[in-house]
Amino acid sequence: MTKIEWTHPAGFKGETWNPIVGCSVASKGCTNCYAMKMAGTRLKHTELYKGLTDESKAGPVFNGKMRLNEKALHAPLSCKKPRCFFVNSMGDLFHESVPEEWLEKVFAVMAMTPQHRYLILTKRATRMREYCNPIAKRRLKVAREVMDYHVQRECKGLTNENLDQLMPVESVGAVDCPDNIYLRSWPLPNVALGVSVESRELAEDRIFELLNTRAEMRFLSAEPLLGSLSLTRFNLTKYVEAVTGQAFDRRYSPVCYQNALTGLVTGMDEYQDKLDWVIAGGESGAKARPAHPEWFRELRAQCMASGVPFFFKQWGEFKPGSDFKSDEKSWAVAWDGRTVSPPALADDYPKDASGHDRWSAVRKVGKAAAGNLLDGEVHQAFPSWFFENLGREIGECEAFSVVQEEVAWLYANGVEAAGLVGPCLTQNVCDELKRKGERRTESALRAEVKERLDPLEEREGC
Repeated sequence: MTKIEWTHPAGFKGETWNPIVGCSVASKGCTNCYAMKMAGTRLKHTELYKGLTDESKAGPVFNGKMRLNEKALHAPLSCKKPRCFFVNSMGDLFHESVPEEWLEKVFAVMAMTPQHRYLILTKRATRMREYCNPIAKRRLKVAREVMDYHVQRECKGLTNENLDQLMPVESVGAVDCPDNIYLRSWPLPNVALGVSVESRELAEDRIFELLNTRAEMRFLSAEPLLGSLSLTRFNLTKYVEAVTGQAFDRRYSPVCYQNALTGLVTGMDEYQDKLDWVIAGGESGAKARPAHPEWFRELRAQCMASGVPFFFKQWGEFKPGSDFKSDEKSWAVAWDGRTVSPPALADDYPKDASGHDRWSAVRKVGKAAAGNLLDGEVHQAFPSWFFENLGREIGECEAFSVVQEEVAWLYANGVEAAGLVGPCLTQNVCDELKRKGERRTESALRAEVKERLDPLEEREGC
């Protein structure tokens, strides 16, 4: 179990899951990365993390090498009770060095475990969008990985050549796997996609890429927050035509703005996808950088005004206040992120003539002592996505529709359906219907299922 607070919604046990490890520095938020420090110190001699970091004057640094963690890859399949998995806490799943084949394996496991919720957080938002958006291609490739897992589990000891002869992956669809009802749609409904943003300079690019990525739930992690962050007015003019393919008519407005919390796009007068959840927190660790208290209050106010759940994780190493004495633990932080190291008091650094410095006093007391109270209150809201059924409960008619839709989709993608329909598929459909409360006898149920599937069969069924 992990101590990361935002992985513990009611009814779920929070876990970290690292099917892929490794990374490289992407921005200043990576400077004091705990994963990088762990990989380069106490884990550096393990087989999994060996060679993933290089030494530098500032300490170990991820070098961009990535490694597939075969032992951890299928771990969620053995967890029957609902878990909330933070995916790749020890790296970036969408790092440019991660082969697409590895991503297919990870998404296949998530597709086979609809009882869990998965939170994927990345700084490589462009790669995430490019990977997730092709619907047909992605479903097909993930379906093949799902089938490959089931075939290898049932046919241990056979070579890949024999597996291809017995049951080619190309001829079997996702519906042939009893655990996998989620591949009837894309994106996977139990997977949330998020981006990590530490400052205003990075917010526009990463958040816009996220909002244009197919996802069931989108979230933002502003941790460690190193500057003020406004989520209500992003200038999207330069992105509209390049990424969305939509022509921006400048006759009515010289620029295009989007509110990431409501989805409203001015200049186009329409609503698009929005953020569903915002997480924020200060930095922890020996070399932590202080945050201005107003940065968090600003985010809270924006979320409350837009009805978006806000989760304040922690202050980090620094506790805000105005009654501190000037000693070796007292810092001063300006609104723009400038800091004065101890001994310092905010009163010694008043506002300039424009009134924009807005110095605040903070004191380095440690993560536990600083706590997570924002103006005396705990703000740890979760979006409803965690507690929704995500379409898992389906009726009899819909179950038949799912099967036929999958077959039609496979045909459309050039996949032969001959191997799709047969004893295994029919039995799986029957089992699914019985699990949903169907009370007919086994023979009667099998007869109707077969009758519905017969028009699509090209070989003898069951």
